[in-house]
Amino acid sequence: MGTITKRISSKGKLRYRAQVQIKGYPAQSKTFGHMKIAEKWIRDTEDAIRSGTHSALAEEERHSVSDMINRFIIEEVGKRRSGHNTQRELEWFNSRIGNLRLSALTPAVVVECRTRLQQEESTRGKRSPATVNRYLAALSVCCSFALKEWMWIQSNPCSKVTRLQEAKGRTRFLSDEERQRLLKACEPISKSLYLAVILALSTGARRMNVWALNWDDVDLSTDKETVTFARTKNDSTVILPLAGKVVQLLLDYRKVRRLDTNLLFPSRVNPNHPIDFKAPFAKALKQAKIEDFRWHDLRHSAASYLAQQGVDLRRIAAILGHKTLSMSLRYSHLNVEHLREDLEKMTGRL
Repeated sequence: MGTITKRISSKGKLRYRAQVQIKGYPAQSKTFGHMKIAEKWIRDTEDAIRSGTHSALAEEERHSVSDMINRFIIEEVGKRRSGHNTQRELEWFNSRIGNLRLSALTPAVVVECRTRLQQEESTRGKRSPATVNRYLAALSVCCSFALKEWMWIQSNPCSKVTRLQEAKGRTRFLSDEERQRLLKACEPISKSLYLAVILALSTGARRMNVWALNWDDVDLSTDKETVTFARTKNDSTVILPLAGKVVQLLLDYRKVRRLDTNLLFPSRVNPNHPIDFKAPFAKALKQAKIEDFRWHDLRHSAASYLAQQGVDLRRIAAILGHKTLSMSLRYSHLNVEHLREDLEKMTGRL
């Protein structure tokens, strides 16, 4: 049974102490400023105890959003490939809503955060819809752990919040002339940069998979030349054959490798960390007079060249490490002439 006791606070305000006592369960009590709120709390608490969900309700009241985020950062972030990004995104929520009880973390609060993320100026300017969605995804993963692993909450509020519409993925790739100009500009700047760009164009690998390559990932045995990209963005391992110019470049590069590190491209400051190619790559682009181009577009270039050569989209997906064909379909328009050949063969039988 629930009871309500009127009390006068030290400031002279009327307060209502609600208490619930059900046989077999510890007594629960809470103080409110309004009678109707106290009555509702009694009804909700009694229903929760009888339905077996009261422990989750108690955890939601006991822990804050900050408690949840800090525990997730300590226990889980280090296991993730892009953990530093996830931590930065979660710390944004921690600074804005960390003081809230988990019981107050509602879909409406998440929507408000989504709006603030859109409106705020970051160090790189306004956040794109894709960036905002990554922030929401980080919070959603954190809430999922609180729900399934720690049983701190009863539902994930992020699951009820609509993600923003993202722009279609770009397919900027180097023309043959641009590619020649870029490689010509890279070589005198740095042999490491030149090789890294060739590797990216030869494999379609993502930026950090190229920059953080180890010599153990490269097999230069005759007729068995391969490169292994472990822990890709999709948490998979991609093994690709190496052929052509890149093989000889790697053989020559291995002759002058540093012996105090296993990295292909170690930083001069700290050999245990890879080189950050942002500045030299930007310099090469400027010298080559190539505009609107990013390192990730080297990956698009590799995929586009494969499509232009008539490589099947399923093979392109396997090379790029795509989990589904949908990501590779953006290159399908580059394969029109080879599709024409297939259709002509088919229609010839009609």
